[in-house]
Amino acid sequence: MVRCSRRQLYLKAIKRKISVRKKRAFSRFVLDEESEGEDEIDEFYHFEHRRVEMRRYIYRKPYRKSDKKYWLRYMDPTLTYDDEFREWFRCTRPYFEALHLMISTNNVFRSRSGISRRPQLSICLQLMCYLYYLSLSGSGAKFSVVGNKFHISKGAARDSFDRVLKAVLSLEDSFYGWPKEHERSQISDRFLVTHGFPDCIGCIDGTLINLSEKPEWMGHDFYHRKSGYAVHALVICDDQRRINYVYSGWVGSIHDNRALRNSRIKVNPSQYFTERQYLLGDSAFTADDNLIPVFKSLPGANLPRQKEFFNNKIAQARITIEHTIGILKNRFPCLKCMNIKIKKNKILVELSEYLCLVRFCITFYYTNLYWNKITSMSMQVY
Repeated sequence: MVRCSRRQLYLKAIKRKISVRKKRAFSRFVLDEESEGEDEIDEFYHFEHRRVEMRRYIYRKPYRKSDKKYWLRYMDPTLTYDDEFREWFRCTRPYFEALHLMISTNNVFRSRSGISRRPQLSICLQLMCYLYYLSLSGSGAKFSVVGNKFHISKGAARDSFDRVLKAVLSLEDSFYGWPKEHERSQISDRFLVTHGFPDCIGCIDGTLINLSEKPEWMGHDFYHRKSGYAVHALVICDDQRRINYVYSGWVGSIHDNRALRNSRIKVNPSQYFTERQYLLGDSAFTADDNLIPVFKSLPGANLPRQKEFFNNKIAQARITIEHTIGILKNRFPCLKCMNIKIKKNKILVELSEYLCLVRFCITFYYTNLYWNKITSMSMQVY
């Protein structure tokens, strides 16, 4: 059964009222009775009928007006405490201002010449929108939530997300990448002094980035051993928790060793390692010239004392990669559970958006480490 809108029901009621009043007006004309204001009432109903017909709605509430200066309260230390600022935007105020200066000159924040369009939001506000999105996790990571937070529309929050993502990823080559030869020699020297492993340049481990719902495309392949749907990521870091390499995009059910076999590090090892350099891994990996895993024990059997001692030494060195992944996910709750819907007809778009978001988090993490190092050095000078 077709449901009539309130506007249609209102128009029908007015038409019935007008038809009744026409009959009464005719009877008054025939009997020559006094109207006493009835003509004004008839005019009112005709005017009301024309007014409603010209409008799409009977009554529409005024659209919410955005307070363009509302976001400034988050920059005021007297209105927003430092702990709240770190919780919402995942960084301190000084680093936020430094990042704002680094991306403010990017062309993505400039309106196109010759095209009449609305001026963009403040770069500071756009950066706030993006960083607040990183603090959300699971099904709660929505642009409507970000828009309500800053009194802007959902579309404006989405546009800010895309612009800041492009601007920060343009800094990726300056802060994030595989260490050069002299940097690898420094890392190996630190590993030798701290843990007793010569020529070791990092630790490797796999992790899972959960999805908020089952993907439409090959959803059973994304189902992992921890009873959920996720995307796999391979992470390599040094002894100072600096992420040097990330290989992500595989389904959650893939094994860590298989993901490593398909990575560039395994395909072209000469571009990443010099002679005798290697990584430390857990029992999921297979030993080769550039990777040393722990010894595996058979079910119900104990390892010899020497192998057990070697495994303990690797575990003490590998704890850095466990800490790094934990710090990264706690810094950006969106990496704990991403609200990305992988559909059949948009599989490449969804995965590329996922990869860009992971790259952004790592670049942001790297630039923050660089900022902390610079500030600590400046404090030592003064």
